[in-house]
Amino acid sequence: MNSTKSGFGEKQHYKDFYAQISAGMYALGLSPVELIIFGTIHGFSSGDNFCDTSISQFEMITGASKSSVLRAIESLCEKKIITRIKAQDTHHNNRYYSTISRTKEDFPEPDSRKVKKTDSIQVKPWMFGYGLNTQEILILAKIERHSYDGKSVYTGSLNNLLFWSCFKKTDSVTKSLNRLIEKGLVVKNEVVKGKTNSYYTVHSRATPSVILAKEEDKRKTTPQQTLAEQNFHAESTPFETSQTSPCEKPSTPSVTPVTTPYLTPTKNLTKYILKTSANNSPETAKKQTKKSPAAVFLDTYNKILGYKPDFSADYYDMVIPEISKTDFEDFISFAVYVLKPKCKTNFDGYFYSESKRTSFIEMFKRYKEAEREKQLKIKKDMKTCPCCKTEFRGSENPYTCPKCGLDRNYFKNQEKVDFQKRLYALSEDDRRKYDEEILNYRSDLTFIQKLQMASNPEYLAGKEAYEREVNRKYGLISE
Repeated sequence: MNSTKSGFGEKQHYKDFYAQISAGMYALGLSPVELIIFGTIHGFSSGDNFCDTSISQFEMITGASKSSVLRAIESLCEKKIITRIKAQDTHHNNRYYSTISRTKEDFPEPDSRKVKKTDSIQVKPWMFGYGLNTQEILILAKIERHSYDGKSVYTGSLNNLLFWSCFKKTDSVTKSLNRLIEKGLVVKNEVVKGKTNSYYTVHSRATPSVILAKEEDKRKTTPQQTLAEQNFHAESTPFETSQTSPCEKPSTPSVTPVTTPYLTPTKNLTKYILKTSANNSPETAKKQTKKSPAAVFLDTYNKILGYKPDFSADYYDMVIPEISKTDFEDFISFAVYVLKPKCKTNFDGYFYSESKRTSFIEMFKRYKEAEREKQLKIKKDMKTCPCCKTEFRGSENPYTCPKCGLDRNYFKNQEKVDFQKRLYALSEDDRRKYDEEILNYRSDLTFIQKLQMASNPEYLAGKEAYEREVNRKYGLISE
């Protein structure tokens, strides 16, 4: 975050992204969505740096809808907490600056006496993509703050999470915690001999032991190495050192830490299944047809987990009639994803007892049906640009083609498409000069004066004639 722009959308910057939210920010009277957006902008605002995160990226970071994000940005601007510089065209994002310096002393004291102004949480990339709302993301970030080292746990009270999540009642905090536990993102250690409950994130306990080559033929792993170890991708960012509040004592858990790596939650279920699925080539399918369903199931289990289990015949009698051969890989991957975080020892026995339950099989079928509907929806949402032939999601780019910039309203207008093709074919240097000349019309006027003259017929006619001459100069229209 030391470049002169945020570059959040760029891959090399995204992996290092995190939004730092200090306790002092809560004293500004911001909503949960405003907190995360301000934490993002504030983290990038230092010196000449600015934040150019897009609205869709803010939606992903906050877990909020587009309208909520836009309202939050407007509110932050009205409160003069951030400054917004609007983009001049559709090819760039708005720029945002924080009006408050990055020193924590510039923030007021938080309302809670048990929380210090120097305390902070961080929203990290691995927390995105699970369908969490804004408060759940804040709770997850708080628990990760105390368990990111892989040993400690969060032992603070519900009232402390009430402060960090901006909820009004502890019942809402409890519901959010239960939802995080159900999604497999947080593990809860129950009360033992009067001690308070403790929590830690599954992500903090995922410890990769090997870095695999990208090419499949270069992978050399031992049978003991699980797919969780192979597919793990660390996206953590060290925390700034800060004094811990008395009610949030990170301590060593009372139980022995689990040494078996959990399935990393940095990838969602669909990506995990796609990552672990085997080669579905015709040759592989032909070999599998020669084997019994039980043998195919064992081979698939061995491919995913590195060994064959010793299951009794009744297991296959219950499972195989319900699951087709083509779904064995998805079923086993689904079971590993759901069951692995819940089991510390004897995973085979736990897999055997849980995955043959009718309720579990029905849950897998619902997942497959939902995934098929999702893929069908994505297929219907795909659009193809008539200018550059780029395929893209219509819901993600509702106005223009993300590559050539053609307005979607002109996709069926052949004259506009032909003009955009010629414009898109210009060299980078010529395109830059063209854009500068188009924007140079009546350069003697300020931006505000141009806006005021937008309804003036003489101004509009002159602008149209000027643009026609520039287009003719660059060969975009015929003589």
